[in-house]
Amino acid sequence: METLEVIKLVGIILGANGLWKLIEALLQLRSGRRQKSAETSNLYVQANSQVVENWREWSKKLEDRIEELEMHVGKLQKRNTELESELEELKNSKEKDE
Repeated sequence: METLEVIKLVGIILGANGLWKLIEALLQLRSGRRQKSAETSNLYVQANSQVVENWREWSKKLEDRIEELEMHVGKLQKRNTELESELEELKNSKEKDE
């Protein structure tokens, strides 16, 4: 009978040990999922901040380009006014010559 009791005792010890191993594995699995979720969230935050930064840089370059083009348009308008006045002078001198 003693052998049977030893076998039961060993079975109980192994079963308890196995139960703790199972609980430990489940906890590690849950912890791993949380860690992966946190890493994924962190990657989303980094990607979003990079997108925002890219938009800011693009917007700044676009504003600079618009400013540059506005200055160019101003110069062209000034030149156009000069040419129109020259044309008007030419018309007036032609009319005087006739």
